[in-house]
Amino acid sequence: MNYKTWFNKSTKNVDIPQEQDTPREDDKLAKTFEEISKLKTRYQSIYDELPDLLCTIDTNENILDCNKSYAETFGYSKNEVIGKTIFDFLAQEESKDCNGSFKTWKQTVQFKNKKVSFKKKDGSKFSSLVIINNLYDEGGKTIGNVIIIKDITGIYAAQEDVAKSQPSQSNQLKSGTLLAKAEKKYSTMYDKTPALLRTITTEGIITDCNRTYAKALGYTKEECIGKSVYEHTAARSVQDIKLNTENWLKTHETAHCETWMKRKDGSIFPTALNGTSLYDEQGKLTGRMMIMINMSEIYESKLRVEESQKQLQDQVKRLEKLNVRISLTQQKYKNLYEKSPAMLRSITIEGLLTDCNEAYARSLGYTKEECLGKSMFEHTAEQSISALKENLENWKNTSEVGQKEMWMKRKDDTIFPVLLTGNTLYDEYSNVIGRTVALTDMTEIYDARKQLHEDEVRLREQYENLKQSHDLITTTQQKYKNLYEKSPAMLRSITMEGFLTDCNEEYARALGYTKEECIGKSMFEHTAERSVNALKENLENWKDTRDVGHSEIWMRRKDNSIFPAMLTGDTITDAHGNVVGRTVALTDMTEIYDTRKKLEDKETKIRQQYEELKKLDVAKEEFTSMISHELKTPLTPIIGWCQALKNPKIIGEMSPKQIQAVEAIQSNALKLKDLVSDMLDTHKLDMKQMKFDHKYIDVSEMMGFLTKNLHSVMEPKHIEFVNSTTESLVLKSDRSRLEQVLNNIILNAVDFVPEKGRIEVKAETKDDKVQFMIKDNGMGIPKNKQSNLFKQFYQLDTSATRKHGGSGLGLAICKGIVEALGGHVWVDSDTGMGATFYFTIPIEANVATPTIEEKIPVSNS
Repeated sequence: MNYKTWFNKSTKNVDIPQEQDTPREDDKLAKTFEEISKLKTRYQSIYDELPDLLCTIDTNENILDCNKSYAETFGYSKNEVIGKTIFDFLAQEESKDCNGSFKTWKQTVQFKNKKVSFKKKDGSKFSSLVIINNLYDEGGKTIGNVIIIKDITGIYAAQEDVAKSQPSQSNQLKSGTLLAKAEKKYSTMYDKTPALLRTITTEGIITDCNRTYAKALGYTKEECIGKSVYEHTAARSVQDIKLNTENWLKTHETAHCETWMKRKDGSIFPTALNGTSLYDEQGKLTGRMMIMINMSEIYESKLRVEESQKQLQDQVKRLEKLNVRISLTQQKYKNLYEKSPAMLRSITIEGLLTDCNEAYARSLGYTKEECLGKSMFEHTAEQSISALKENLENWKNTSEVGQKEMWMKRKDDTIFPVLLTGNTLYDEYSNVIGRTVALTDMTEIYDARKQLHEDEVRLREQYENLKQSHDLITTTQQKYKNLYEKSPAMLRSITMEGFLTDCNEEYARALGYTKEECIGKSMFEHTAERSVNALKENLENWKDTRDVGHSEIWMRRKDNSIFPAMLTGDTITDAHGNVVGRTVALTDMTEIYDTRKKLEDKETKIRQQYEELKKLDVAKEEFTSMISHELKTPLTPIIGWCQALKNPKIIGEMSPKQIQAVEAIQSNALKLKDLVSDMLDTHKLDMKQMKFDHKYIDVSEMMGFLTKNLHSVMEPKHIEFVNSTTESLVLKSDRSRLEQVLNNIILNAVDFVPEKGRIEVKAETKDDKVQFMIKDNGMGIPKNKQSNLFKQFYQLDTSATRKHGGSGLGLAICKGIVEALGGHVWVDSDTGMGATFYFTIPIEANVATPTIEEKIPVSNS
């Protein structure tokens, strides 16, 4: 494990809540988080400033990061390097051999130190020694490695000069000079490295170390050389170093490990240790060079974090949801800057952009590449340039960014307001090197300000109501901490094995225990014997499906009394999505059980009443059918005899008064017959017993026949009767029932149009339906009466002196027939504007012949 992986693991479970109970705790957490951030920045700086060439790659050999020395040595910028593969920098003759080595590393997670030739941007080559350190994720899986490249061109050049030189004194002196320069160069690099370096023999004797190493241990460099590594190792790590050494002698690979070093004064400190093997000219192992990163500050920070964690233990329940959100945030940490919805940019102290995220470039209408290297003033609206310059100068003096409202300028020269906030960036020596700022688009806020200003008067009037709401919200927030503990429902949290890890006061009180007596107990101790097997089955089913489900169980109190409860709940998972338990709510069902028994008793009575009502309903239906039939039976001979009486051949001539009397009898008998027919149709529709004969109908022919057939009805009032149907239409439906609907509406219109009035009928296609229209220029229908127009027995004029007769069933029958045929009927009218009735019928019949609906008895649930 390298020091970055260790650091991430040591801090991954630290809860950084968004809300704190007191400002003091919030300050502590903020301070702890700030220290962790500084440590990360420091070790990133160490990585970036090391004189060796460093790059970080993933398992597909893609370069994720590199330090300055790497980019400068190869002649590229850092941005040009990132995204390339390591093979893009190899000399052509090295690619095949190194590709095989990388395949070996993927299979064995081991990579031997190799001498490799690299190629610079200008085409020149240089020799180097490659050292690889593996990177692991939190689960110990290899996710990439850090490659250390040591330029040994000078050493190779010196060796070649020595080999080629003649044994002359001048050539020997020249070779010696070159070797001395190379040795001095790498000695200086070794000695100036900020990490702790030491070189040891195979027996563990120190042959060299850098000043950082000696200083960290409290020795001089001379005091260290010749000593055993175990003299500088704390007792607690001696065995680890021995095992590490034995493994190294076998494999020549130095495994990553954490070890505690011992200073001259006896104090100890932690380090992260790594190293590389050293060989002589014949390839024999002669020792190894080890690098140690001082982990003291990290350990101290870890202790402070652990102390903070202890202080936060009593807040764990309230922060469970926040912890999940933070864990998700940590998983997305790598994309935080780039994918942030806020506009982010990083600048130098001169105001030049060194980085920005996608939201920044997109909001300004640029690509990211167009933004980098530009002055921030190019993206600033003219009206805010002076203020931004003043802000920049103030920041240089105080290192405080502060908040600032300003106007930005897009690529198309449009401008928009933003709120500027940010933090100062420092190098490892605490020198200011730039700042990163977040720019929040204030367009909506500016619009909101304007709206707020306009609504200020109204808001003042609502102030008292809002104040009351605010007080209520404040009270709710104060009670939020006790939501779990003070919930009126019985709540408990259990492990996968069914042991209680927590419960609320209501749970303990309901069972007759104290909370302390409940925690740690098996949930089966609180379950009545009759429900133990069902609860075990529920637990096993939950382990398989993660679904708690709803179930009724019987609980057992401390005094062994039992009561029914409804169990519901949800699964608890850790930050990695692993199931660790479940929280359930148990609702006391005692009152519900009592109520259920009462309902069952009432239900029995209701069923008895229902049977009685059903019998009455059948009797009513039989009576309606009987009375309708009995009314029609005497009407038939009455109408027949009226027609016979008017025939002089049957009973002779009658006087005009006798004829008038017979015609009155016949007219009223016909009206009574129509009324009985309407009642029968209404009854059939109500009982859904009306039958329909669906056949294909020539609508155009039917409308023409209807117009001709009703012409005589229009003559007494000289009504203009117009058929405006122009399309050739065919639909599948019941013609007799359609004619009944049309006749009813048209005859209804005849009653309400004036002398020499006008009635227009029309049929036309609307989507997959035929729409019929009956329009008149009569007195019209008030809007407030149209909703009742299609109800049974409804009359527009209910006064004793109303001019228009009728049973009030005609339009109700029309509505029932149209809907039974799958259509819809409505009216469009207003007082004095006439009335237009519409109804639609599907072109293809899509409804079955209705039957009597089964009445559903009262449920026993």
